[in-house]
Amino acid sequence: IFFLLRSVISKILIKIVYKIMHKSDEDVTKNPMFEPLKIFFSLLGVYIAIQMFPINSQVRQYSDVAFEVLVMLLVIKFFTSLITPNSAIFKFFLTKSKSNVVNNFICRIIQTIIWIIGIFIILYTQHINVSGLATGLGIGSAIIALAAQDVVKNVLCGIAILTDKPFVIGDWIIVGEIEGSVVDITFRSTRIKTVDTFVVTVPNEKIASENVINASKMKKRRINVKLKLDMSTPASDIAKITKRLKIVIESMDHVIKDSSEINLFEL
Repeated sequence: IFFLLRSVISKILIKIVYKIMHKSDEDVTKNPMFEPLKIFFSLLGVYIAIQMFPINSQVRQYSDVAFEVLVMLLVIKFFTSLITPNSAIFKFFLTKSKSNVVNNFICRIIQTIIWIIGIFIILYTQHINVSGLATGLGIGSAIIALAAQDVVKNVLCGIAILTDKPFVIGDWIIVGEIEGSVVDITFRSTRIKTVDTFVVTVPNEKIASENVINASKMKKRRINVKLKLDMSTPASDIAKITKRLKIVIESMDHVIKDSSEINLFEL
C-alpha cells in the first residue's frame, strides 16, 4: 500500500509546503524533496510490514538499525540535492561565478563535506568508534596529499585561472614557446590548438608560473610593412610616394588617426 501510494502522498505533502510558501506554479515532481519522500514511504511500508511479522527480537533489532541508517542517508541525500548551481541556497549564501565549471566544483565540495559529516553522525549514533576512524582517515589523507602534490597544484591553479579569467576558451594566447587558440580549460590542464592544428595540453601549474600573453585582448596592434625601391629612384619620387601613402593609410577606417609613420629605414 505504501509503495502504491508513495507518489501521491509525496505530491500532497509538497503541495502543502508550496501552498504555505505561495509557490503554486512550480512542478512538484522537480522538487528535491520528491524522490527522497517516495523512497522514505517505501522504506516505511517495508519497516511496518517487518514489524507486523512474527519474527525474533534479533531480526527486529537489525531492521530497526537498517531503517534508521537508511532514513539518515535519505536526509543527507536531500540536503546534498539542495546544493546545485541553480538552487536558491547556493545563490543566497555564495557569490555565484559566471563559470559553470567553478560553480559545479564548489557544489561538489560542499556536497562531499555534507556526506562526510552525515556519515560520521550515522556512525556516532550507531555507537561506532569514530575517533579511530578519524585518525585513520587523517593519516590516509596525509599520504594521499603527499602523493598527489602536483595534482593539487594543478587544481588550485585551475581554480585561479577559472576565477581570474586571464583568458577564456577561444582566446589566442602565448605561453612560453606555445602559441595558439584555447580550446578547453579544466581544473588540471588547459588545451591549446596551435597554428599547425596540434592540440597541446599544458598543465595549469606551468601556465600560472609563466607570463601569459593574451593576444585576443589587444584592441589595437602595430603593423610594420617594408617597401623596397630601386636605388636609382629619385628623392623627389620617394617624397611623393611617402606623402601619398600617408594620405591613403590615414583614410582607412580601421587605422587610428595620426598613428602612421613612413620613414626611410635602410639603404
